[in-house]
Amino acid sequence: MKKRLIKSFIALGLVLSLGACQGDNFENKFEENSTERLEKRKLELSNELTSAVDGWKMTYFTDDSQLGGFTYLFKFVDGYNVTMISDFDPYLGYDWSGNPLVPDTSEYSIALGSTVSLLFSQGTYIHLLGDSEVLPNVKNPNGTFKFAGKGYKGDFQYLYYGFDSEGINFKSNRDKIDIKFERATAEDWSDLRLNRVMMDVVASKKTLFTIENGETMTYNFKYTKTTRYATVLSADRTMSVNENGGIGVGFTPTSIKVSPAIEFEDGSSVSELVLDGNRFVGEANGNTVIIQ
Repeated sequence: MKKRLIKSFIALGLVLSLGACQGDNFENKFEENSTERLEKRKLELSNELTSAVDGWKMTYFTDDSQLGGFTYLFKFVDGYNVTMISDFDPYLGYDWSGNPLVPDTSEYSIALGSTVSLLFSQGTYIHLLGDSEVLPNVKNPNGTFKFAGKGYKGDFQYLYYGFDSEGINFKSNRDKIDIKFERATAEDWSDLRLNRVMMDVVASKKTLFTIENGETMTYNFKYTKTTRYATVLSADRTMSVNENGGIGVGFTPTSIKVSPAIEFEDGSSVSELVLDGNRFVGEANGNTVIIQ
C-alpha cells in the first residue's frame, strides 16, 4: 500500500509541477541552447583554473586496484599556457622529460563536446602516465609485461564536473576516474621534491596493522616502487583490507595517501597516514591504521 501511495503522490506532484511550469512560461526555463550553456561552463572552468595564485595540486590514482597515486602541480597562467611539475619521473629522453621537478610550460585548452573538458594538448609531464613506452616493471606469469600498451593508464583529458569549497572536480575521459584539483600553496612547489624521500621511507615498511574496537589485525605490507602499489595480506594470504588485496599509495612531503581508503565497520575510513617517528599513522572515529 505504501508503495502505491508514494507513486500516486509522485504522479500528482509531476502533474502540478508541469502545470506550474506551463503557467510560468515553461519555454523561458530553457532560453539558452546547449551551446550557450557549454560556453558558460567553459568560461566558468577557465576562470576557476586561472584564479588560484599558486595553482592547483592533483594526486591522480590512475587504477587503484594495481597502481598508486601520482602528484602534479599546475599553474594556469592564461587561457593557453600551463606550467607544471610532478613527482613521477620515468625519463624517456624527450627534451621535456629530463626532470619533472623542473617546471615545464606547455599548452592546454578547454574543449567542448558533450561536456566541457580540460585538455593538456601539448606533450609534457602529464603525458608520461599514458605513454605506452613507460612500463611498470611488472610481468605476468607467462613473462609478458602486465601493463604492455597501457603504460601507467593515465589520461590527459579531464571532464569537468564543477567546483566546490575543496577544489575542482573532474573525471578522466577514458576510464572515468574521479580527480580532484586542490588549491596549491607556494610551499607545495618547493616541497614536492620531498615526496621522493617519502617513497623511500614507505619502501622500508613491512607490516600494516588495523585497530578496531580494541582488536588488532596484522597484515604483511609489500610495497613495489615501480607501481606505487602495496599488497596487504594476512600471513595465510586469505584476508586483506579490501577486495583488491592491496592499496595504491600516493605521497606528500609528510604523509602518504592510500586508495581505496581503508574502511571500518562503523563506516569511517582512513585515506591518509602521517609519518610519526618511524611509522605511518591514520585515525578515524577511534579506529587506527599503522604501517611500520
